[in-house]
Amino acid sequence: MTTLRTLPIRMAPLPGESLDSWLEALAHRTQTGYGDVLSSLGLLTRAGDEAPGWTRPRDWTIALSEREAAGIAFATGLDDQRVHAMTLAHFDGRALLIDRAKRQVNRHRQWGRGTGSRYCPHCLAESAGRWKLEWRLGWSFACTHHSLLLVDTCQGCGRLTRRRPFSRRSLPIPGHCGTRPPRTADPDAPRECDQDLTQAEALRLPTGHPAIEAQRLITNMIETDHAEFGQYSQHPQPSAVALSELRAVASRMLTHLGADDLAARVPADILNAHITSQPSNEPERREASRPGFMAPPTSAMTAAAVIAAMQVLGVAQLSSAAHALRTVIGKSRNGSEKTTTTTIRGWGRGTSMVLRTIQLAALGPLLRPSDQLRYQTVALPSPPSPAARQVSRRSNKLPAALWPSWAVRLSPSSGAYQRILAPVLAAAVLLVGTKLELDAAASMLGSASDGKALSRVLQMLHDRQCWEPLATALIRLAHYLDENDIPIDYQRRRTLDYSNLLPAKQWVEICRQTGHPPGGGRRARIARCVLFNQISGMPVDHAPDFPTADVYSFRSEAERFTEVWSPQLADALKQVARDFVSGCGLRSGRAHGGGV
Repeated sequence: MTTLRTLPIRMAPLPGESLDSWLEALAHRTQTGYGDVLSSLGLLTRAGDEAPGWTRPRDWTIALSEREAAGIAFATGLDDQRVHAMTLAHFDGRALLIDRAKRQVNRHRQWGRGTGSRYCPHCLAESAGRWKLEWRLGWSFACTHHSLLLVDTCQGCGRLTRRRPFSRRSLPIPGHCGTRPPRTADPDAPRECDQDLTQAEALRLPTGHPAIEAQRLITNMIETDHAEFGQYSQHPQPSAVALSELRAVASRMLTHLGADDLAARVPADILNAHITSQPSNEPERREASRPGFMAPPTSAMTAAAVIAAMQVLGVAQLSSAAHALRTVIGKSRNGSEKTTTTTIRGWGRGTSMVLRTIQLAALGPLLRPSDQLRYQTVALPSPPSPAARQVSRRSNKLPAALWPSWAVRLSPSSGAYQRILAPVLAAAVLLVGTKLELDAAASMLGSASDGKALSRVLQMLHDRQCWEPLATALIRLAHYLDENDIPIDYQRRRTLDYSNLLPAKQWVEICRQTGHPPGGGRRARIARCVLFNQISGMPVDHAPDFPTADVYSFRSEAERFTEVWSPQLADALKQVARDFVSGCGLRSGRAHGGGV
């Protein structure tokens, strides 16, 4: 290994400068070939001198080993950490992901750019050609200091700047293009393009332009490693998570929206630049078919995608974010996969519930009513839980037919019978936040309804204007039941033996004491069915004494029974119900519908 010596001339890097820029400026200051500067800093070593597991990079600006950083620090008088801060490793885990062993940027995550850099010609002019490290990020598309769109290519040779390291055999000129032209047989041909990049033309942007504001927000997020804007104001996230979600939304914007759709979201100057600009040497393999899934090749495309995505993630109101995303997921171009509650999981790794919540809220109106309850899209959008124990506990707290005081309030003005609606509403409460099938939900509550009725009635309610507040009420009721105990175990009551409820002799005695005519056997059967309903929470037609003939007339009389009984009879029957419940070893609780 070559022994390092301190350099005779030292030059401090500028704040935020990239390692390659500083090394080239150092070579220019000392009038030393670039390869000689690398050798003097211990960077051009034999492969065997590398640390175990490390490969020699094409570009040291991605990451340095500890030995390399220590060598540079020793020779130049800098601190090791300051040397590392000039590499993309400074942004690792915040704005990009680096494979440390291979010293490569992951191009499939967080819009990592494996090579190349954009630039601001005015910044280059003011710094005598020194290059900012942040320009190499896929998230850099505008200069907030000079209010312009970053330039992607050298306007002399038309190639992506800094796509390859500077030639080791040449003397760098800061601010000039160091791209090597294609090989030629002419020995007098220049080794570098040498175009003055400070003279490049860039798109000027007015004060307050959405691209400038978006760039400021992203830059601040990366520097602080903290996202607390728009949808993240209530649920702050690390920058890596927010950028993963920004990429996920932006890529869909580019994939699903055509120029006309983007025109409604993106300023005309950015959209025109996006449509007309394309680096001549930028690979177009997946970028052409799936734009935005890897780092966009141009600053204009990046700006257009980010501005559009900010209309989803950059707004505070969930309803506004969902509306902006809904118009995107409702479109499908070029055979793109349809967005569903299942496919949203494939929008990208490293995302959080912030994006999932927006996705579900956006999908909500496109889902069946039962799925809107499962995913709680009208209130607290979240994926359904498979927790069977929680579902079982909730079913124990629910009557088979929802309490009359609730069912009446949730009824539409017309088109629904309580005897059909109440069991459906009860089963619908079980669907909230669960993966239950419709038939299973009805079965857990004693089969007072079935899957077909549940589907039909929920669709009817969905088609009415009352659906959203109704669904919100059912969701809140489900959460209340999950979080609170109630005195009645309805599942236990549904399994009781009701064959001995209100025997004929007891009915006759109650009628004698209250002055109520006992009538024939029909009136006693009605009283038993009504008590069964009030104790068990099941519909009257599930009572053991419910007739098989003359059903409609019997049901009508049972529904009117509580309206015509006297206070004395009502009190006597309530006592019968309490005694029955106590005799079964259960405690009495609040009445289901005026009973126990």
